[in-house]
Amino acid sequence: MLTSLLLQSDRLPEFYRAVREQFSKGGSPTKAIIAILAIAALVLLVYMLNRLERRVAAPVETNDPQRLFRDLLPKLGLTTDQRHELDALLRSLSLPNPAAILLSEKLFDQAVAQAHRDSPRSAESFRRIRARLFPSAVGIISSPPKT
Repeated sequence: MLTSLLLQSDRLPEFYRAVREQFSKGGSPTKAIIAILAIAALVLLVYMLNRLERRVAAPVETNDPQRLFRDLLPKLGLTTDQRHELDALLRSLSLPNPAAILLSEKLFDQAVAQAHRDSPRSAESFRRIRARLFPSAVGIISSPPKT
């Protein structure tokens, strides 16, 4: 694309003539080496800027189950104390993917039961958390599906 623009230019023959005259004068090899190094430095600078721009433009996604759980906690509608208690429960269990207990009543109950075996906690608090996370399990009937 750039070459087609250069070929369409009216000044191109003048450029070639100027380059030919400059090289026909002769010159020191030092100037030629400096010119080559300057061009190489310019190419390297453009390359580095391009790499930097790509790195900034594409943020790296991390797969951090602990962070996912911490990000989900404030969105659950739990009180601050309940969030801290749930966070403490999962830290004591050191599950590989703690957010999984937020998806399944069975997994939640197993985690609470295991935590009660390891160190007794407030069963009433976990009952309230369970009621908030899984409302259909405590007698709140959702509307029937539309047919």
